[in-house]
Amino acid sequence: MVDRIPQDRDRPGSSRFFELFFQREAPHLYSEPVETLLLSEAGEGNVRIRLSSGEYLVLYYADIKRLKELVPRYLYGKTRLPLHFKLTETNPPKLRIVGGEWQRRVIHYLLTGEIAWRPPEEVGEEEFSRLLRTLRSLIHLSLERRGV
Repeated sequence: MVDRIPQDRDRPGSSRFFELFFQREAPHLYSEPVETLLLSEAGEGNVRIRLSSGEYLVLYYADIKRLKELVPRYLYGKTRLPLHFKLTETNPPKLRIVGGEWQRRVIHYLLTGEIAWRPPEEVGEEEFSRLLRTLRSLIHLSLERRGV
């Protein structure tokens, strides 16, 4: 007997599975920080940030310490944690920086080493990957709701 790869028609409930999975996971995918913390307020330990899904994002002290080493001291009072990004459903997808002008300036500084007066509101996939590798626990990514 010859093995064959199952086709979609062999699984009548697969689309229903993904629909149910998405409904269950949607609160996590669209979760946003309910609270933020200034880098200057971060102490000597891990920090928990509450998300709109009811879960907590743990910001590890090692990543907070690394961020303090990467940015000038005068930016501590302007940098909000977590560094929040929203992924848009465009082709190609875009990663929008959530926060004010200073949040964008800090992220631009992390990526280029320069403070820009009008930094871009979006980062590329490669730039985001670099931030994620460097400051993994400080990054929060959520999906942008369509039509919002």
